[in-house]
Amino acid sequence: MSYTNGYDDGYKKGKEDGKAGRAKSGTGGFGIAEILRTIVSPETYLNTFTEGYNQGYTDGKAGK
Repeated sequence: MSYTNGYDDGYKKGKEDGKAGRAKSGTGGFGIAEILRTIVSPETYLNTFTEGYNQGYTDGKAGK
């Protein structure tokens, strides 16, 4: 897990939401744990987290 690149974290969260059939989060599933990690590089982490979340959600819905 990287504290500046949130892609893997976002992908994991998105895939879980997609598989569970939950509604896609408008914030990319961003929660308090993710906010604490953004202290190092907020913009990079948030952008990569959201990118990962969106891809993970798509893959989760598709059953990948």
